Amino acid sequence: MKKMLFYVAVFLATINCYSQIEFEKGYFIKNNNERVECLIKNEDWDNNPLKFKYKLNHGASKIFNTIESVKEFGVYNFSKYIRGNVDIDQSSDETSELDGSRKPILKKETLFLKVLVEGTSNLYRYKRGNLKRFFYSNKEKSIKPLIYKRYLNSKHNANLSSFNGSIVNKNLNRNFIYVNERYKQQLFKNLTCKTISLKEIEKLRYKKQSLSKFFIKYNKCSGYLIDGQYEKGTKDVFKVSLKGGVRNTTLDIDNSSSFLPSISFDSKTTYKIGVEGEYFLPFNKNKWSLFVEPTFQFFSAKKELPFAFLVEKKIIVETNYKSIEVPIGIKRYFFLNDVSKMFIGGSVVLDFNFDSYLRYTRTDGTILKDFNIKTGNSIGFHIGYVYKNNYSLELTYQNNRDFLTTHSNISSKYSTMSITIGYTF
Repeated sequence: MKKMLFYVAVFLATINCYSQIEFEKGYFIKNNNERVECLIKNEDWDNNPLKFKYKLNHGASKIFNTIESVKEFGVYNFSKYIRGNVDIDQSSDETSELDGSRKPILKKETLFLKVLVEGTSNLYRYKRGNLKRFFYSNKEKSIKPLIYKRYLNSKHNANLSSFNGSIVNKNLNRNFIYVNERYKQQLFKNLTCKTISLKEIEKLRYKKQSLSKFFIKYNKCSGYLIDGQYEKGTKDVFKVSLKGGVRNTTLDIDNSSSFLPSISFDSKTTYKIGVEGEYFLPFNKNKWSLFVEPTFQFFSAKKELPFAFLVEKKIIVETNYKSIEVPIGIKRYFFLNDVSKMFIGGSVVLDFNFDSYLRYTRTDGTILKDFNIKTGNSIGFHIGYVYKNNYSLELTYQNNRDFLTTHSNISSKYSTMSITIGYTF
């Protein structure tokens, strides 16, 4: 454990040395329309920000800028935000909190809206927790909300049409959930072009990808699209890695409530091999990921102990433990440069053992006590280094797993420290 803390300290010190790489070339426009070129801390915001950090150059101090003093800011070739005083629907989209009104609950707010598509008509997105809303502007007109609202309605015989915004999704406590999809009517009325059919608009989903494709197509049809200005951002990515390594294992058996002796086996080095599936979350520049890593591991040991209750005054304790571990956890990455990064993480480790036992025998081989192994879960701590997104080196510590959970008069502490190398496909 002391070694683990040492490595974490070194790692955090390294992170501090490289923190400046998060500032990237960007700009902001003040209220008086003055444009300032600068370096902006690119946090790849999941929720729309109200402020941001910037530097005038690499050697300058960090400064905060807020929505009150900035009307626009952006990180080049990545993202752009526009300040708007807009009507935003405050209605909840959570099924348990739906109301019975088809009308949106509109409230004026000053927000930084993320530019998704820019051209003759612009598409914007706003997100705050579970609240997700889209907006648009057409030519020189003001920014307007695209209306979408789920609501409850008990009238089963509603007269529905293509654009009246009411379609039945499912039954909920004898009330139906309807959807006001007026955004389709808004787009049909205000964004007409010969290459866009009514059928295409009817199929539009109130999702970023669906709406972005529509606005890109409309702007191309209109002959005006600002290439490269719509959202770049980070994408969700799933990767698979082959992993193998060695681990140092310790096992302590506490048999204090039984006549059988307790034992601490000598630490032992074994191997492990596994496959990791990792899903990178689509925000904050893919710095966060969820992972699952099924891994085969084993531990076997045999030790002779003095035992006064037998004629031969000796007892043999033997264990053979094999299992598939399944760590499920989260990682946080820290970029060091263009080709390397480090991470820390934590996991809950599920364990599925097979053909495993703990056995007490006499010196002639007679079995005194045979314990079937039934493992519990444990916690894993991870720290690692990744090079070129393909090669990885990882240090993992797992603490005090009990593999005798079904026996009340005996317990075990199974702990491991492992070093793993990996290759990502």
